[in-house]
Amino acid sequence: MLTYSHAKPQTTEAYAAKFLRGQAKQEYDALFTALREKAPGQKLTLTATVRAIGIKQFSGSAVQALVFLDQSSTRAGEKTSTVAAAQLSVTAAKVGG
Repeated sequence: MLTYSHAKPQTTEAYAAKFLRGQAKQEYDALFTALREKAPGQKLTLTATVRAIGIKQFSGSAVQALVFLDQSSTRAGEKTSTVAAAQLSVTAAKVGG
């Protein structure tokens, strides 16, 4: 879900629909809408590489984690990628058995 290609936006969209819920899904949908409008003209590709994960809290059916990653963006005509560090707070829960 953190990697995006202007050539295959449906792949990212499918993962988001499968794994995101609630506020995370709403925020992702808003960002994805803006990205879909801009990415084809720029031939934008975004890649995320997870560097580390730290568990903040664990209970029987849920985990809260802090994910550290590098995000790289590449546009047509650019010789180099732009890389930025990011961190996400993630809550993962077992759904449906």
